[in-house]
Amino acid sequence: MASIERTAYPRFKRNPLANELDALYTPKEDELHFANTLSRKEPTRFCILLLLKAFQRLGYFPDVAVIPSDIVQHIRTASGISSEVSPVYSDLKTLYRHHQAIRQHLGVAAWNDDGLRVASDAMATAAEVMDNPADLINVAIEELVRQRIELPAFSTLDRHSRRIRTLANSRIFETVLTRLSPSERKELDTLLEVGTNPQKKSLFFAIKQLPKRVVGQTCYCATSRINPEVQGSIT
Repeated sequence: MASIERTAYPRFKRNPLANELDALYTPKEDELHFANTLSRKEPTRFCILLLLKAFQRLGYFPDVAVIPSDIVQHIRTASGISSEVSPVYSDLKTLYRHHQAIRQHLGVAAWNDDGLRVASDAMATAAEVMDNPADLINVAIEELVRQRIELPAFSTLDRHSRRIRTLANSRIFETVLTRLSPSERKELDTLLEVGTNPQKKSLFFAIKQLPKRVVGQTCYCATSRINPEVQGSIT
């Protein structure tokens, strides 16, 4: 499994700076109006604003409960939401309806089979020259964002990156194998044979070993190539 820390998959900062909160999480007038059109109830409007600003930053919908408290408090203050109001969804149907409304407001398509195709095609193309799953995931994220498609869970991208990497490598291995002559294949097979040597080591094991240092080897100094008269003036 690829480490999420080594990818560009968007996540919340644990301790965002004040200027970051202002720039990324302050609701604009049209966004406040948008939340008001969806619900007149303060707790629901608070949830909508949290999801809207979070989606703008991440490209996917997090659980409201995992949004960092600094962000929640900033949006609460900037929106004039009472300190007694808790952002909680009691109805999943309402939550999903708000998800769809936010996507439409931002002009972003939901993750579906089309998104899977876009991500898979991007990974497949990159896999011809890249091998690290984290790199394949980053390529897929970039293409999904470019085409304004909602990002899936990280585990989804990770799973598909490993599958596509396996397919691409298998195709490369098969191509190399078909170009080898029977004698070349036989020579490669012998690399893994242990044989009858006392150490029970294959030739492949020997090839992987680092070269040993030659004891007593004379050091070849660059100054030995300099004209003796010039060398004397240097020393």
